[in-house]
Amino acid sequence: MELEALVPRLVAAGVPDASIFVYAMPLSVTNGVLLLNGVGNVVPIDPELPGYFRGTFQVIVRCLRYQEGKALMDRILPALTVEGDAGSPVAGYQVNYIRPRHKPIVYPRSDADVLELSVSTDYNVVLL
Repeated sequence: MELEALVPRLVAAGVPDASIFVYAMPLSVTNGVLLLNGVGNVVPIDPELPGYFRGTFQVIVRCLRYQEGKALMDRILPALTVEGDAGSPVAGYQVNYIRPRHKPIVYPRSDADVLELSVSTDYNVVLL
């Protein structure tokens, strides 16, 4: 799944467009959201089901204070959660589901001297 397709959902949830990053976030950013392919995630291609994909991605929130990051993650996860394409379009995909797998994991201060909250997310989509 092309994670850029999820950016409009984040913007609609009130996340400033300038603070959303896909695949990489510079160390200089102290407040931002990163959508990243799941670590070790290989999305298999099934010749019997062309365009049908299952995989994972991570949602990472970088922040200076935990409460700010938690509040942002609390807005992001409902915006990204989809169960059965019920009026929740994602450009270029029929979405069967997008689901967070767990509550945010908080990582200690990084090289950027900030906290990072991370949630792994599973998806199942059909390419249109």
